Amino acid sequence: MTFRPTLFATAKWTEDRDLGSWALLLAGAGLLALAVLLPARQAMLQRQAVRDRLEWTAAALEIRRANYEAFLRAARRAEPLLVQRLAWQHLHVKPVGARLLTPGPGDSTWATVGVDQWVRPAALPPPPAGPAAAAPSRLQRLLTGDSRMWVVGFGGWMILCGLLLNRSD
Repeated sequence: MTFRPTLFATAKWTEDRDLGSWALLLAGAGLLALAVLLPARQAMLQRQAVRDRLEWTAAALEIRRANYEAFLRAARRAEPLLVQRLAWQHLHVKPVGARLLTPGPGDSTWATVGVDQWVRPAALPPPPAGPAAAAPSRLQRLLTGDSRMWVVGFGGWMILCGLLLNRSD
């Protein structure tokens, strides 16, 4: 029974290559990997920033919806504080016994908070800022710009040269 040493045949194949052809092969493979992965990573980072802004917007809208529901519940129950605030703000009617620049009877904040401020609270904090974008390097401009196909072709050419160049004996 004979054993075919396929592992040794592969090792023989690697012995026939010199360091220059391996360097070209690996550099071409690295360049092709960069040409594929770098634009995908940049697109992923942009989409994550858009997702974060959308999540912030959804949270802000949820707060606003909760405020509107609270206002609607208070209006249906005809809460005295809400009625006083609406009368003060929209009809310019003050409760009996209240002075214009002082709080009304029984509540110290009725005249200081308008209905609009209650329903729409003060400005929410700004959406989270994404990572600071550094100036793109020359390699990034080559890999993501109009010359991307030239870089892919050059990487393929380097792989081809690495495969075809043999050590001369």
